[in-house]
Amino acid sequence: MRLTRLILTLAFCLFAHAVAASGKSSIGTVQLRTAKDTIDGRVVIRDDKNCWLYDRVGRLREVKLADVKSFQQVSTKFSPLTPNSMATELIRELGKDFETATTRHYVVAAPPGKAKSYVELFENIYRTFHMHFSVRGLEVNEPEFPLVAIVFPNRHQFLEYARSEGTNAQQYGGYYSPRTNRAVLFESTGAATSRLELESPIKPLLLESTALAAPRNQFKTIDADQRDTMIHECTHQVAYNVGLHNRVGENPRWLVEGLATVFEAPGIRHSSSGVQLSSRINPERLTAFKEYLKQRRPKNSVEATVAGDELFSVAMSDFYAEAWALSFFLIETRPRKYSDLLTRTAKRDGNKRLSREERLETFKASITDNLKQLDSEYTRFYDKLK
Repeated sequence: MRLTRLILTLAFCLFAHAVAASGKSSIGTVQLRTAKDTIDGRVVIRDDKNCWLYDRVGRLREVKLADVKSFQQVSTKFSPLTPNSMATELIRELGKDFETATTRHYVVAAPPGKAKSYVELFENIYRTFHMHFSVRGLEVNEPEFPLVAIVFPNRHQFLEYARSEGTNAQQYGGYYSPRTNRAVLFESTGAATSRLELESPIKPLLLESTALAAPRNQFKTIDADQRDTMIHECTHQVAYNVGLHNRVGENPRWLVEGLATVFEAPGIRHSSSGVQLSSRINPERLTAFKEYLKQRRPKNSVEATVAGDELFSVAMSDFYAEAWALSFFLIETRPRKYSDLLTRTAKRDGNKRLSREERLETFKASITDNLKQLDSEYTRFYDKLK
């Protein structure tokens, strides 16, 4: 039995390697059978012990090769569910107390009478995000899967759903999970809430954030605090689905959270060249960073920020301030180099954690190898901002 399992595992490894080497368009659909499950999907990546696949709804599924009892390629093509089919699946999953609405990129499930407003907000954020990077010369992919968002009518149902996913969201108002590829929120009662992001689908890391700033004059039927949360989580979801972040493996926290906090400011989400700098600034993050810069920030902190995310564990508010400030500075002063950094980081191979040396090497290759000079220019940039 052990020899049979070893031969099967070896055969699948060879098969997975062959289809992965043949290119995304020709990988097709693979069916894996284990003692507990049958999974149809597209092989994303594999190592000596595990295989990761996308199923048709866009979930990232991890399978231990030792558990595979049989496998076969069931189709030469891989076809994600259409938005309409995804909407049908959501109603089947969530029940008739929800309605769905779809756009070109989004499928939203929400309480009756609400889905259309929510899906319009998500689609609007997607369009402005896409436009922002496209006009700066960055090739932004179309999402492979319809982007799913679920808005629960109350906190209790939200927590029950999060718990069913293995997520402890007791203190949070929403989260995006690269593993399920869903943004999950609930209708706010007006109290400020925080957010939770599951950064790594293989070894989930909990990332919190503080209150956000967002436009107050759009989608007036949606609570302002909830709209703030939606903008933040939608930014994460879009970035992971258009190729700016990698859903398999680790992404530097400062890069992921920095991008999302930059897009909290309404001016960033407008493509017009006439938008003033003041509208592109996130005022809450700027205030926090200036206070950190004046009182606690060590000299030449750019290297520490790029190499690791230790500040997140030590002082979360300072971490978010630094992540926003560095990201905003790079976007404003080196937009093409910043875009190159996102591309290089997202296209790395494998699911292993990035070492400090790898993170620094990638940053230097895209931005500059003189980090002390960059730090000096960076801090002077904020000394001039008010």
